[in-house]
Amino acid sequence: MNGYEYQAVFTNAVSSVTTTAATLTVVYAPAVTTNPTSATVDVGGSVIFTAAASGRPAPTVQWQVSIDGGASFSR
Repeated sequence: MNGYEYQAVFTNAVSSVTTTAATLTVVYAPAVTTNPTSATVDVGGSVIFTAAASGRPAPTVQWQVSIDGGASFSR
């Protein structure tokens, strides 16, 4: 139903009148669609982690790092 437009029509014995249209926008929470995968790299090498999510409005991303085996994460 996202993007559908709705209007009301009021009618009596004399005539009818129609409201302007209102658009329905459905919003929903982010959902992860792609998880990053673990990687091994040589010293001095580089790695690219990829992740994705869907949601409306479109979610933003903030990568966080753990230096204690996943017990805590920070930016």
